[in-house]
Amino acid sequence: MARGLWSLPSTPTTLRSEDKLDSTLRDRLNAEARRRGQTAGSLVQDLFAIWLREQRFAEIRRTMAGASDADIASYRVETAALDALAGEGLDDDPAGP
Repeated sequence: MARGLWSLPSTPTTLRSEDKLDSTLRDRLNAEARRRGQTAGSLVQDLFAIWLREQRFAEIRRTMAGASDADIASYRVETAALDALAGEGLDDDPAGP
């Protein structure tokens, strides 16, 4: 089977080239892709990457919400120590003296 713009490896839960998107949604995707100067496929990849990132951060928020006070205190101490080092070496000349 030829792989079209909207095809992914075919399993019962994936989008295949013969699957149809609503024409209004397809037109909106194509218009936004054109506005951004990219293909519709690369726009979908970008949007999916953003969604995955949002899911990871939502999981972090859920985990932090369930953390004990001791865990939160330990996290704050550790991140404060890392923040203190954030600028270390930035003024150094990479070429050396």
